[in-house]
Amino acid sequence: MSNALNKLLALAVPDLSAVKKEALLTTYNDATGDLINLVKCTPDNKSELMDEQEMWIAQWEKAMGEILCNQSSRPNLVISW
Repeated sequence: MSNALNKLLALAVPDLSAVKKEALLTTYNDATGDLINLVKCTPDNKSELMDEQEMWIAQWEKAMGEILCNQSSRPNLVISW
């Protein structure tokens, strides 16, 4: 009887570690998508574009920070380029 009850409980209660892993993976995928989009719109190295470059660098650092923060919460995560 307890075996059947355990099976019902396992079906009724979501696996919190799986939910947490899914949330982290979603955050990671969003952050890497942001990085890819930033790379696609890198400003040219012209003197009149210095303001745009500084804004781009700030966005890059923010996106990299999100990736590194996400990686520190998932120690087994390997980032490959």
